[in-house]
Amino acid sequence: MLTFTGAPSSAGVDLKWVTASEKDNDRFEIERSADGKNFERIGDMKGKGTTSAKSDYKYTDKRAAKGLNYYRLKQVDFDGTHAYSQIIKVNSEKGAISLGIQLLPNPCSDQDCSVLLQGVDATKALTVEMRDLTGRIVFSQQVASDQNSFNLPKANLGKGIYILSAKNGLDVTYQKVIIQ
Repeated sequence: MLTFTGAPSSAGVDLKWVTASEKDNDRFEIERSADGKNFERIGDMKGKGTTSAKSDYKYTDKRAAKGLNYYRLKQVDFDGTHAYSQIIKVNSEKGAISLGIQLLPNPCSDQDCSVLLQGVDATKALTVEMRDLTGRIVFSQQVASDQNSFNLPKANLGKGIYILSAKNGLDVTYQKVIIQ
């Protein structure tokens, strides 16, 4: 997934997302929460199956509560396996305010990849870290709050699964990444 955003509209909250490619993608289940922890399914969007083309999706939540709403996407494959998107926060009266981080491409080969950031509060410190599955920090970098992307520096990480995180003030977001 390249992006996942939300914004208030006269019809409710408009959610948009873009995929760079898809493999065995049956559907997206759109989920909403009032507290960011307990989510309920509010809709479905058919996936494109397998494609290497960029795909754009749009869904309008016509029953969004006034104030803050949390959204995530559950991407479900034909075989039932699934993965969740990052969680975004949308104030139905003000717009999207969520912190997000993505490693592109993911999986990343030879650490030739970019880290993309969104929803950064420029008044607060921003730290990007990568941890192995034991919790050991293998990469940490302070990032300028006005910077929305940078190349992942080469390091002897080894192949495997890592957790990439961005901390901006009290907001923290995570993404599971694969280094090949």
